[in-house]
Amino acid sequence: MTVNLDHLQRINICGLLDQQRGNAGDIRAIIKLHHLIDLDEGEKQAIDYRLITQNGIEFPQWDMSKSLPPRPFEISEGEAGRISRAIEEWSNFTTRDWRWVEPILAQLPAKAEQNGRQ
Repeated sequence: MTVNLDHLQRINICGLLDQQRGNAGDIRAIIKLHHLIDLDEGEKQAIDYRLITQNGIEFPQWDMSKSLPPRPFEISEGEAGRISRAIEEWSNFTTRDWRWVEPILAQLPAKAEQNGRQ
């Protein structure tokens, strides 16, 4: 299936994927998905993306006045489920996050939202 993701969605999905736990097979699949949707070096430069460290924790930061157009990504049903699971299991969203979360969930099949394992 194809999902269209903008830079904000990609940065945040990668952040959620970074928080996932699982067995070796799960982690391999998560890393593969992370590499697929992560910003490439040219995209990072285009928005002045960088990682900053606060209290020993890395946070992404970029120039909010810059943006990248959405890009299509071909993902499997299992990968769609992993994205759904990462979103559904995260318990620290704010109402501001919904502007990037809802458009992602709207693109994923309903059954992908149920498990994320394949």
